[in-house]
Amino acid sequence: MFKTGILENNKYAKIVVGANIAVVVLALLVLLGWVFDIPTVKSIIPGYITMKINTAISFLMIALAFLLQAAGGKDKLYLSRLMAGIALVLTALTLLQYITGADFGVDQFLGVDNNLTGSLHPGRMSLVTITCFLLLCIVLLTFNVTERYYRLAMQGLLHLVTLLSFTAIVGYIFNVPGFYTLSVLTTMAIHTAVAFFVLSIALSLVHPTVGITGVFTGTNIGNEMARRVFV
Repeated sequence: MFKTGILENNKYAKIVVGANIAVVVLALLVLLGWVFDIPTVKSIIPGYITMKINTAISFLMIALAFLLQAAGGKDKLYLSRLMAGIALVLTALTLLQYITGADFGVDQFLGVDNNLTGSLHPGRMSLVTITCFLLLCIVLLTFNVTERYYRLAMQGLLHLVTLLSFTAIVGYIFNVPGFYTLSVLTTMAIHTAVAFFVLSIALSLVHPTVGITGVFTGTNIGNEMARRVFV
């Protein structure tokens, strides 16, 4: 099915592509939720943190960027990098706002966020969300690098995203706000955390033998034991 691109001869290709398509659908649903003011879509849990518009846009850009890379071809690669670049610029500008205290108008340029729950800046994605996006953008922009040590470093970035998002998910499951609201400025919606978790694991399967992912995808007895006891 994938004879060219970064998923060539990858047995996990369908899983990886399916995960990215799911993130695209989620991002579009959240954007529609903001357009038509559907609270359930924006926050999933009533009264909890919402997925911001810029967060949904960044998810959309990153997932589409990967799907284009998976399709193969130079023209698609350039378009993929453009989309990843959009997400990178959007998140970098948001981070710069936190650092400088300035307001560049990027938080609500597509709509007004009146939900002030857990946020000092309506419409602004959190620091932990920014961190995850920046890491994913770096990985996407360098997926074609073939050196193993570099792939190992990129796999480490994906594992960090998995850890951050998993921490937030655990906080929601066990109702420990400190896990998903790590500070006043650092908050993450439940579907944002799930999207990061799914996306980071899926992207790590592009190079399934590298990093911690290799522990669970190998064929040795130790790999089999890891798969069985991990849950």
